[in-house]
This record gives sequence, C-alpha cells and structure tokens, in this order.
Amino acid sequence: MAIGIDRVYQKVLAIANKEQRGYITPIEFNLYANQAQMSIYEGYFYDLDQALRARGNETFSSDKVDIIEQKLQIFERIDGLVQIARNYAVANDAISRGLKLPDYIYRVKKIERQNVYGTDSDLMRATLETLDEALLAASMPPSKPIDYDNNSFEADIDDLVEERNEEIPGTFFSPGADCEILNISEFLNVRKFSSRKTFQKISPNAERPIANVTNNIVRVVDNHIGQVVAPTLIIYYKIPRKVEWGYNVVGENALYDQTKATNFELHESEASRLVYEILQLAGISMGKELYPIGSQEEAKTVQQQKI
Repeated sequence: MAIGIDRVYQKVLAIANKEQRGYITPIEFNLYANQAQMSIYEGYFYDLDQALRARGNETFSSDKVDIIEQKLQIFERIDGLVQIARNYAVANDAISRGLKLPDYIYRVKKIERQNVYGTDSDLMRATLETLDEALLAASMPPSKPIDYDNNSFEADIDDLVEERNEEIPGTFFSPGADCEILNISEFLNVRKFSSRKTFQKISPNAERPIANVTNNIVRVVDNHIGQVVAPTLIIYYKIPRKVEWGYNVVGENALYDQTKATNFELHESEASRLVYEILQLAGISMGKELYPIGSQEEAKTVQQQKI
C-alpha cells in the first residue's frame, strides 16, 4: 500500500506550525519529499548488507533481512528476453560491447543466460540469436562490418508476440543459469585467461556464465573465447516514481488535488520516517530548528529498527 503524500504533507505542516518554524510551500515540499524517498530507498541496500552479516532468526515477520527484502520487493521487477530486445540498446565503450541498461533500472539484482524453452523456444531463440549477432557486430573491426540497427527489433518483436499469441500458451523461461556478477577487473581477467587451454576447464560456459555491469552497460560471457552475449533475463530494482503533492491555487491558497498527486512508493512502515526526513531537509534549507527535531526523531526510528 502506497503512502499518501497528502497525509505526509499535513503531518509535516502540523509539526512545523507547532514549533512556529514557518510554512513549507508545496514546491519546497515536493523537492524535499523526492529527496527523502530516494535517501530512504538507497539506505535499504546498505541496511541489507549489514543485516546479512548479522545473525538472523527463523521468524519471517521479525527477521531483519526479511523485513528489508519486503520493503525492496515493492521495487523489484523482471525484464525477459522480449523486454531486453526492445529496451536495451547495443553499446560499445572502452571496456567492451554490451547492452545499455534502460533509465528505469536503479540496481541490477540478478542476471541469467540460456533460459529459453517450451513452445516459444524457436521464436525466442531466434530473438536471442539476433541479439548475440548484434553484440558480435559491435565488436567487429570496420573492415568486417555486420549491419545492425538498434531500432530494427521493434517490428520483429511485434511479429514474435503476435505469432506467440496464436500458439498454444507456453512458458518463456526456465530457471536459467545464474550469472556470477563480477567487478570489471575480475571480469576482464576471466575473459583474458579463459581462452588459454590450461584455464578452459574453469572458464565461463553455458552452465557457469559470468556478467558485469559497468557504465550502465551489462556484459555476459558464457564461452571460453570471451565473446560477449546477451542476457535472457534480468531481475532489478527500479527507480522510484517521482512523488508530487498536486494542488490548485484558489485565491492565495494551494488546495490539494488528488488527481494531480503522486503518492510515495515506499512501504507503509516508512510514513513516520518520511515526515522526519522531510523536516530535517526543510530545517537545513530554512536555517531553523526543524533540523534537530527531524534528525532526533529519525535517529530514534533508525535505532529502533537496528536494535
């Protein structure tokens, strides 16, 4: 359930007025609200890292890792092969070629390769082969060009989906091979040495692919020659939508308009924390004592969550 933005704004105004610290305009509030949401959201990943290092418990409703993952699952999404073919452009940088991540992806959680099967296998495999060929084309020298247009997928994918809908419903994906996501140094080292015969037994293969995400470009290798191929499934956390307290100006007053509003996407349990984060930001901006009020209350909330 989303956190209503008007509820948060009214609480912020009530506390600010109670402390006689001035008025926070809708424009200011919207700026603080978006910054507060992103700050809390980014904090989840650091909190999860800490929670994974600590000893948990077997109670789903109170285990720290489970609690954080429940908050993160609101933003968790999956792009399959069709979405990858439509939304990820082939890119080439100083490191290597790969597929450019769309702007809606915040953090990549998991990457898979070779998980095409079922009644759709022929159709999906054809799409995968086209993607792999496009990546190969991006790596070829000018003397050996392969024609490829990033926009050429659109019609092909539309035909694929239409053809699929005419068939007996099948399954697009099996539990494919999980890619081991490496940092760029590890990734380049594995590619460099995997082509040597002495290292081929431990080099990437279809059952043990590797991946890297650098410069917002995803690269996958599932072969001993180091050829970059396309992922077939990416699980990721999306960027939270921009929140806004929508309003109409009547006379000199801003009146809330629900039809123009966008609520927070954060978990309901973060409502109080949002209020104090926004008060903290407003206090810094206004140079008044809202900052200690917000920071003290936020500290209490965070401390309670980490006890």
